[in-house]
Amino acid sequence: MRLFFIVLFIAFSTWSFSQGNLQFNQVINMSYNYNFLNTGQKQTVGSVTVPVGKVWKIESGSIHGEYSANNSPYPLETSLFLGDFCVISMTSGNYGSPVNYPIWLSAGVYSVVMNVNNNGGNLKCALSVIEFNIIP
Repeated sequence: MRLFFIVLFIAFSTWSFSQGNLQFNQVINMSYNYNFLNTGQKQTVGSVTVPVGKVWKIESGSIHGEYSANNSPYPLETSLFLGDFCVISMTSGNYGSPVNYPIWLSAGVYSVVMNVNNNGGNLKCALSVIEFNIIP
């Protein structure tokens, strides 16, 4: 009888403290662009909502600017944030602060903020996201 209660206790403990399973739902590719007229600007360009019962796994991000003189991509001193999460950060001619992917986002609303520190111009960014359903 004692063994039965021990097994029952362990089973109940495992079940009550489990996190649930993740089930693939969809791939989301997002892109944003904003024309910065001045340097040293930070601009909220939108927001993203992770629905209740889902999590997002940000796999990668890219960001580049186009100078109005030649309309060609060029890495500027730029960064992209989703809420408090730095998704990408670059400096002229090379990569800036490393970002450790993946980035996991729980349900909620996150502002999308783009930042440019040097020459103004059209700044473009893209994100690759995998959305999962949380299965209890």
